[in-house]
Order: sequence, then C-alpha cells, then structure tokens
Amino acid sequence: MNNRLDVTILGQGKDVVILGGASTVSSELVNLIKVNSNLRYIIPSLPGFGYSNQILGNNLDDYSDWLSDIIIENVKQNKFTIIANSMSAAIAIKYASEHESRINKLVLVSPLMAPITINLKLFVDTLKFNAWYFSSIENINVFKRFKPMGLISIAKFVGGFQLSINSKLKIDTKVHISKKDQIVSFTNQLMVKNFIEETDLSIKIHEEADHSLFLKNMNEFLLDLIE
Repeated sequence: MNNRLDVTILGQGKDVVILGGASTVSSELVNLIKVNSNLRYIIPSLPGFGYSNQILGNNLDDYSDWLSDIIIENVKQNKFTIIANSMSAAIAIKYASEHESRINKLVLVSPLMAPITINLKLFVDTLKFNAWYFSSIENINVFKRFKPMGLISIAKFVGGFQLSINSKLKIDTKVHISKKDQIVSFTNQLMVKNFIEETDLSIKIHEEADHSLFLKNMNEFLLDLIE
C-alpha cells in the first residue's frame, strides 16, 4: 500500500467515499457515523493528517492522484458515490472529471470552489471546534495526530489551488450550501454551478448553517443515499 494512505473502512454494501475537510481524521470521523444500512464507507484522512503523508504545494492534480490511489486500493464496485466537504469538494470534482463513468453520485457540502485568503483566527477557531466535537464523542485530541506540516500544506492548497475541467460534469450532484459560512463565502460555494450541468445539479441552502454543517449533519446526508 502507498504509505501516503490512511483509510478507515466501515460497513458492507454500496461503496461511499467520504472526504472530510481540513483537520478531520478518518478514524475519528467514523465515530460520528450512525447510518450503516447497505452502505460501505471508505474514509481517508486528508494528506498531512492522521497517518497520511502530506502533499506539498497546491497542485490539484496531486490531490486528485491521491484520491485515485484511495479508490484503486479500497473501492470494490465499478460505480460509487463521493461525499466531500469544503476543500475536498474541489478534489472530488477534479477526480470525477477524469473518471466520470465511475461516479454514481456526488454530494458536496460547503464546497470550496475557488482560492480563499485565510482568516487565521477563523481557521484556528474551526480547528478548535473540530477537536472539541470529536473529543466530546470519543475523548480524542485530534491535534496530536497532525503531521507537523499538515496545516501549512492545507493553507497553501486553499490559498492557491485552481479548479479547471474540460466540460461540466453530467453526474447526479446534490450540494449543501452553508449560507452563514465564515470560512467559504456563499458566493464561492455557488460557483459549483460552473462545474456541474444544471439538469444534474440540486442545491439546498441551509440558511442558518456555518462551516460546521458537514460534521453536524453528516448522518442526514448519508440517509439520503439509502434506497
């Protein structure tokens, strides 16, 4: 196995790849999942977090290649679903643009579609919230499991990546927008329209939600996938 990969797998059934945002670690994310019916979750730690190696720089192709490695080694079925939060939405779209026939559905939550200038205080506050949220469930301090350069790598990515695909995706896509998000603006999230065909795109705006939308509502999003 490529030593960059830190993956937790849970359940049996249809494959669902879950990509958290910055600071989420696969084994901790599993503790939040309460929906186990007919789904098999493949949950990687992002590069530079958990036990995964970091990716230097902001090249979206490198992150897409990382996701490809995850899928090659862990996805059993020809078609599968991806749920992606924040910066991972751009990674998912880039990967999907190169493997469109394999994607059954995309679910994008608070999607980061264009580079942002990080407000350091807000970014740190978000990481603190994530650490508290996980610790309150399983008494885990996720900061202990960061690679030393993980946060710097993520900061470089969100501040400089460029998402570009040849044509809009024709993939069933559900987008959850966090309207009161102070990390990724409402306008930035709506740029998802530039990458998905209108007839395949469904957008739900969560009027009171901030950037914690994914962590607080992940099981609701998973329930939508059960047939």
